[in-house]
Amino acid sequence: MGMSHWRYYMARALGGFRKNPLPAAVSVLVVGLCLFMTGLCSLGFWGIYRIAPHLLVPSKAVIYLKEGVSVQEARGVQKTVAGWPLVAACHYKSPQEVLEELRDRYGGWEDLFQGLGENPLPPALEVRLQVREDMEGAMRAFEDKAKALEPVQDVLTARSWSGETLRRMRTVLGMGLALLVVWIACSILIVANTVRLAFYGRRDEVEVLRVVGASPSFIKMPFYLEGILQGVLGAALAASLLWLTGRMVGAVLPPSLAAGIWPLGAGAWLWGILPLAGAGLSWLGARLALRRLASY
Repeated sequence: MGMSHWRYYMARALGGFRKNPLPAAVSVLVVGLCLFMTGLCSLGFWGIYRIAPHLLVPSKAVIYLKEGVSVQEARGVQKTVAGWPLVAACHYKSPQEVLEELRDRYGGWEDLFQGLGENPLPPALEVRLQVREDMEGAMRAFEDKAKALEPVQDVLTARSWSGETLRRMRTVLGMGLALLVVWIACSILIVANTVRLAFYGRRDEVEVLRVVGASPSFIKMPFYLEGILQGVLGAALAASLLWLTGRMVGAVLPPSLAAGIWPLGAGAWLWGILPLAGAGLSWLGARLALRRLASY
């Protein structure tokens, strides 16, 4: 296939954009929106994958002590808790240490800690538990035992919320996968309908080409290229929107958190994979349209 053929294909594909600008523009916008939502959902899944192991650590617990508890009393509770069979380690943290840890963890949100005046945080015991087969039952027993101690105000473990969090995560992931399928199907169908309109608009030209003996691939190729161009332009639009969204997210979240759940610094992901995905989906849409319209 010579260069002259490809020049003809590209000219006819671009001519299709000029003859049907409104359907082509709608197709580009819809494909761009679908790919943007697909990328947004995929990044959301990646964020859940990155932060879930840190959120759902069943072997950690925090015991918050009552306000006004002396260091001697806190050390006594620490010694008691450290002697329990389930406990692997127990560390005392003063209110100042708890505050400093929060500041280090959420360094990008300094405004949250400004104007606090006195430190409102209670002293705490950070406990690392030994992993057991029945971890939920073991944590329940640990909570009841710790809450029975006089200086203890509250006990936080993963048991109280990890099960509910996992159920909600599964629901969100299931809904997200269903939406991904819907958006991908919408992209394919909108391109198929646009290519179908372009084909109907050039039926006379197609008939002439068939009469003079043009091959099926020669007739179909401009329509394939027209669909692929729509997909690539839509993917470029989606990549631009995702890049802007990433900049806004990076301006709000702390740098360490934003880098972990929003890895948009990799340009290859945006400007490499998305155009290929757009071209592939549009090719499927064009193939679907031409398979129904032209029985070659």
